[in-house]
Amino acid sequence: MPPERNPVMVHPSGAAGGDGAEHELPLDDDFDVGALDAEGNLIRRERRHLPAGESTITLTMPRRPVLSGIDPLNMLISHDIDADLARVDER
Repeated sequence: MPPERNPVMVHPSGAAGGDGAEHELPLDDDFDVGALDAEGNLIRRERRHLPAGESTITLTMPRRPVLSGIDPLNMLISHDIDADLARVDER
């Protein structure tokens, strides 16, 4: 098996609300973080603690992802599922 490479950096921030509207809230909980390929297949999913404030999570992928972010399989209730994932840029 070839070594894993393709590091991906995820920069999460939080928004949630029980009143039907989303509000910016500091994260301080465990969430799934992961990445998808061009066909929408899950490449990697890891449960990570996301602290309050700014943070960066680095995941190493076996192949190049196209999208990455929190809740890659949209298992949490979200009013805007597209806000949970971002395109991976090639730096």
